[in-house]
Amino acid sequence: MVVPSPLAAAQAAAQAAAQAAAQAGPQAAPQTATEPSRGAAVPPSAPARVQSEGTETRLRSRLTAFIESHRAYPEAARRRGTTGTVRVALTVGPDGSLASLRVAASSGSALLDEAALELLRAAFPLAEPPGRSLSLILAVRYELSAR
Repeated sequence: MVVPSPLAAAQAAAQAAAQAAAQAGPQAAPQTATEPSRGAAVPPSAPARVQSEGTETRLRSRLTAFIESHRAYPEAARRRGTTGTVRVALTVGPDGSLASLRVAASSGSALLDEAALELLRAAFPLAEPPGRSLSLILAVRYELSAR
């Protein structure tokens, strides 16, 4: 039995939301390189760049959903009242593996920084690989709420 990564559910939800938004939105006419009313011609690389940006946006959305649904507050940090935001830099390989991971900007707490790294390690490998390497910086926020 193949067990999908914990990110699979978040990926499926993000994909369903993206499909629903695409179906609900108005359909724009495609822009062509010879369309005079648009002004300058569209460079041949534009469709690839738009597709690339779409891949990065989907990946960012899926990882953000994973962070929100799987983030656990370190108990020692909770007891101390420690809060903060960790900015994490990561690279995803074309096969969906985690190629690199590091703290780009510390929260000021080693406990929170390490928890953010562990959280993102748990999201890999991706069920839907991007097909090319992608580098992102994501924020993992740890806040205590009043009870």
